[in-house]
Amino acid sequence: VKPNRLLAVKQQIKDFYLNLDGVYECSILPFAGDANPYFCPFTTDRKSFLQMLDELSWDSAPSLGTDLTSAIDTLKTVYIAKDKVDKSGINI
Repeated sequence: VKPNRLLAVKQQIKDFYLNLDGVYECSILPFAGDANPYFCPFTTDRKSFLQMLDELSWDSAPSLGTDLTSAIDTLKTVYIAKDKVDKSGINI
């Protein structure tokens, strides 16, 4: 994927985000071998979200690898259990 996968996905996320039809709480959860839930916590601030998206890099995840299960587990243990985010309102 040109220019590379990360830049391509960041552009897709930006396009999707800018075309949302309302105000939503959004978060960026970088993951590879492990997830980094504190990179960009839930926010409704468009400028903050886009800035964090711009700062997202290959080293935003704490370890290398591919572990989607770790990302889902982090979503459940950090966002839902610890931060008390309403599970019924989360879309991944």
